[in-house]
Amino acid sequence: MRRSISVALAFLAFLASIFLVLMPDVVHSTSTDYTFESDNFPKFEWRGSDHELWLDIYLHESLDDALQFADTYRVGSRTDGQVCQLLCNPSKDSNILSFDGFQLTEIQITVGLTNADDLNSVDFSIKQVASFVNRGWFSESHKSKEQSITGGLNNPAIDLDHDPYIVTFSDRSDVVRMVFRNSFSYSEM
Repeated sequence: MRRSISVALAFLAFLASIFLVLMPDVVHSTSTDYTFESDNFPKFEWRGSDHELWLDIYLHESLDDALQFADTYRVGSRTDGQVCQLLCNPSKDSNILSFDGFQLTEIQITVGLTNADDLNSVDFSIKQVASFVNRGWFSESHKSKEQSITGGLNNPAIDLDHDPYIVTFSDRSDVVRMVFRNSFSYSEM
């Protein structure tokens, strides 16, 4: 009986050592934990100049140290408009969790502008999708949380011949700017 107990304890110690070797990031986590709440999506502010329309995208203040904007973005066309898509990922040492324990993998921000029938206005749509994963021993499950914003702007029609582009700021890593070119200036409205 004593021998079977000592064999069982030795076997449990062996399993624990295998766990420590195979799962070091779980046991010895060096990341900083953050919580993703329903209002932690990036915030937006429309601005502009005489020849361009800007969308400033601000990381939520509670996550600005935990998230980073990706270096790349995608652009595309739609009927009478343009689309620009940007990704936002957790920084290397951050672990952002939802209230139910799912880990944030990315936030996809898609902005679409469509020229209205009136050349002095533009319709916009902003869609943000936060993707989460929960990794178990033998499986993983995924979920997403979505936020959509739509509206209109008193702005000259967008120039469809020029793709939108992204501007970053060396002194503000928590902000990026999407830039869309106007087809004519504000003074001509």
